[in-house]
Amino acid sequence: MYALECHALNRSYDNFKIDISFSVNEHELICIVGPSGSGKSTLLSLISGIEKADSGSIILNGQDITNARIQDRNIGMVFQDFSLFPSMNVEQNIQYGMKGMTAE
Repeated sequence: MYALECHALNRSYDNFKIDISFSVNEHELICIVGPSGSGKSTLLSLISGIEKADSGSIILNGQDITNARIQDRNIGMVFQDFSLFPSMNVEQNIQYGMKGMTAE
């Protein structure tokens, strides 16, 4: 069983299409490399559930998560172009993102 499998995963836009299949073994480390606009962020967005695939499947630890809700996938993603408030220091930026997350 693979840790992650993408089978004929497709996502199309007006002038771009991603069509990819791959598998990752448990405890295997992979890198996704390519030029700007090649679909790296789109692929990660599909796997994490930020975007929905046009077709294909995503299997995580043997479970099909292709149509799973983003909060049920247990996958985190950090964009390379993050947004920070320039008027705040590091601690204030982190605290801002955590507002409203306190348990009641």
